[in-house]
Amino acid sequence: LISAGCDVNRTRSSDGATALHRAAWRGSEHVVQLLLNAGVDCTRQDDHRRTPLLVACQGDESETAMALLESSKCVVNVCDVEMNSALHWTVAHENQKLMTCLLAAGIDPNLRNFEGNTALTLAAGLGFTSIVITLVNNGADCDKTNYEGETAI
Repeated sequence: LISAGCDVNRTRSSDGATALHRAAWRGSEHVVQLLLNAGVDCTRQDDHRRTPLLVACQGDESETAMALLESSKCVVNVCDVEMNSALHWTVAHENQKLMTCLLAAGIDPNLRNFEGNTALTLAAGLGFTSIVITLVNNGADCDKTNYEGETAI
């Protein structure tokens, strides 16, 4: 379809997802790479304000997320309708490797979700000690509170 000139950015689903969103959700790294090579817009958001990177992180699809991160057009500081970033989802899955890649790509470790939680307050609340340490070592603000007034400490 790509070689026949199909528009790789066309949205046909009721939720605004593109082919890249679908491939990211399914962890189809090969399809993601084909679409990226065809010039797909990896910044497009679906109706839940998720980029393909957010979708991959929400589904804990590490290899797919890393393929998206390698794209020079990938934007990391985007949040979904609940204000969760790719980092929030990665922390929720306790995925140290992907979290490190997101931090290296420049994601803001202090983004807050709809409850005011940063990735750090989320990790601390879940008891993910090694993730807490990595976040603190990469600029996460230990003094930031969520909307209940709780800090990571």
